[in-house]
Amino acid sequence: MTDHDERCPFLVPVTADHLFVFPVPAFCRRPDAGVYVPSVEKFMRLCVGGAHAECPGYVAAMELLSPAG
Repeated sequence: MTDHDERCPFLVPVTADHLFVFPVPAFCRRPDAGVYVPSVEKFMRLCVGGAHAECPGYVAAMELLSPAG
């Protein structure tokens, strides 16, 4: 994957799991939602491409986690 600063903080890498049948090496685990496996395009563009601040799920989770939220 890419530099840690460019990855979404809610991205959880999958390691050594032969049963993980999705075409991406990680899944999204936000505190306000269940597990989400992004498409390859979304994974590359938002999750590891440095644009996770544009993701609606990221925005919703950060609003929940903010002191004012």
